[in-house]
Amino acid sequence: MIILCDFDETAAAQNVGQLLLERFQPDAALSSAMPWQDVRQRYVDKEISLAEYQEIAFRQLTASVDEQRRYVREAAGLRPGFAELARHCAGRGVSVAIVSHGLDYYVEATLDREALDIPYHAVTTSKVDGAPAFSYEFADEGCEWWPGNCKCMALENSRSDG
Repeated sequence: MIILCDFDETAAAQNVGQLLLERFQPDAALSSAMPWQDVRQRYVDKEISLAEYQEIAFRQLTASVDEQRRYVREAAGLRPGFAELARHCAGRGVSVAIVSHGLDYYVEATLDREALDIPYHAVTTSKVDGAPAFSYEFADEGCEWWPGNCKCMALENSRSDG
């Protein structure tokens, strides 16, 4: 048996991605970057996809991934009781996994803070020619809800695990 759980504002007590965007957004007066709130509004207005919003907003952050991880370990945390639930389930042979459209490094940093070793399905980040790159293991262009990292696909792939 497996339990799949969303991450931001579900397993995590807050929206960790938004926490990073708020903390490391470049000063609009000193840069040509579009404030993340304006990028998000373009997503809300259906001008861009969720993946495009996320990629635009996170590419312009002023901190390295390592700095962001450190900040997550200081400022973010799991919802009260989530780590205990995951450990309780593990002790009874029930798996718990995160399924998120969030970024791998901040999901991992939050789980690390709580010393919680559970699998997660998130947007995979890397560097290509020095710039942030994003890949979507569970991409499904036909998914109307999550075309970047389709939670429906993760669910279907987990059905054999109960």
